[in-house]
Amino acid sequence: MKRVRILLTAGVGTFLLPGCILTEDGVGITPTDPSIEVCFNAVSDTEAEEMKAGIEALSFKNERIERAKELGDNRCFQAHQVVILMEGFTFEDAKLDIAKFLYTRTENGEDYDLVIDALVFYSHRQELRNYINSIG
Repeated sequence: MKRVRILLTAGVGTFLLPGCILTEDGVGITPTDPSIEVCFNAVSDTEAEEMKAGIEALSFKNERIERAKELGDNRCFQAHQVVILMEGFTFEDAKLDIAKFLYTRTENGEDYDLVIDALVFYSHRQELRNYINSIG
């Protein structure tokens, strides 16, 4: 079995189906519990780059943070896309703020080490780890 990220594109948008596996018989849902979370607002890599450009177009740190939070609200990200958005910030504390904000909106939290590693300061990496551990 191979774990895959399945994106379905329909007339109204792209949908992320986490928790799916690809088998010889087709696509299966894991666990076998019939419930599955579906993100109706999954961000594509192109959208993440566009969001980053929109953030970079603003002059002040607080404006950038506010804009990133507006763009990220009610959306679903992949860990590498969080890193893309973080690149739109100059200051490390702003990157940390956005990394915390987007953690619960990230479909593949098990890959959040990518985000942690994108932070320059050890203290910020540790603060993000502590934050992640505190929310379970």
